[in-house]
Amino acid sequence: MLKKWAVTVIISSVILFLAACGNESANYPQADDYALIYEAKEVEEDQDVKAYLEMEISEHIRQAAEDFLSEFATIFTSVVRALTTWDEDEQIAIPTGSFWPGWDNESREFITVDEPPGIYFLRTFGGGPEGFFDQAGNQIEGAPYLRIWHGEDWAYASSFKLFDFDNSGIPIIFIFFDSVFEDGFRFYEKAKYIDGEYRLLETRAFIDGEETSPTWMRWSHNIFYDDTGRLITLHHSWGRHMVTSIYEHLIITDNYAELHLITQETWYNLNAWQENYWSQWGETPYGWGMIDSWLLHNPTIFGTDIPLTPMQSLASLEDEIMASILERLQPGW
Repeated sequence: MLKKWAVTVIISSVILFLAACGNESANYPQADDYALIYEAKEVEEDQDVKAYLEMEISEHIRQAAEDFLSEFATIFTSVVRALTTWDEDEQIAIPTGSFWPGWDNESREFITVDEPPGIYFLRTFGGGPEGFFDQAGNQIEGAPYLRIWHGEDWAYASSFKLFDFDNSGIPIIFIFFDSVFEDGFRFYEKAKYIDGEYRLLETRAFIDGEETSPTWMRWSHNIFYDDTGRLITLHHSWGRHMVTSIYEHLIITDNYAELHLITQETWYNLNAWQENYWSQWGETPYGWGMIDSWLLHNPTIFGTDIPLTPMQSLASLEDEIMASILERLQPGW
């Protein structure tokens, strides 16, 4: 069982679309919009924790992970938006031929280019083909790294994390998907090593033992152990002037990732939500970021006395796999 370690927490506060789309190697690993990057500092003299942080996996498992992740192209190349202009007469969006690759932090200005780097997203509102396209202008359909919800909400694979929940040396892969829209959302899918390869698991959700439809419109994701060793997920789902905080017990089988509801609370007063899930911001060695949080002060499941220990991903291994895949794929992008 992993024990407590001291951590420095940094949170990504940028919620603009392209800030979430900056998947270039120099920016990796990225945080969820409201999720945590843990940098272990002053780790307690706990050999279990140290072994976990420095975990190495077999070459076969590493290769299987790399082969699986290599299929998610948008993790390894830029995703940008095609700029459009609105035609009032036709009530459609018309492409301008320019693209929006990001935000210049120094000048505080948006960047536009005439050549689409990597993959781009175009929304025309009925004025022609829309969706994701490659650099040659070919529409991309059916790719494993793209998701469409009810034909109108578009998402792409933006990052990944590795967790070894049972210290087996065979990590579970979490693939994070980001919305292309500014009011954005984030969800993740899980992959498990089965019969020599990694496979995505179907997600099933339960309330009081009864199966229900899983909710994917979630903006932040945290993973914990509780005092009995259960895996606990915390999601904050954002709506108009409210936040719903959802705690679930995560069970991973060979076929499913099951989420069993523990408790949820809808906060119609955002100040009240912040009083419980508070954060303090200031200057860090990495620039402006979060310097303190409720997560660092003996967190519990809201409304209970069940203690939670934040679960750290295998960041060093993630960096190694990311670098290896980029080295193999970069000449083709």
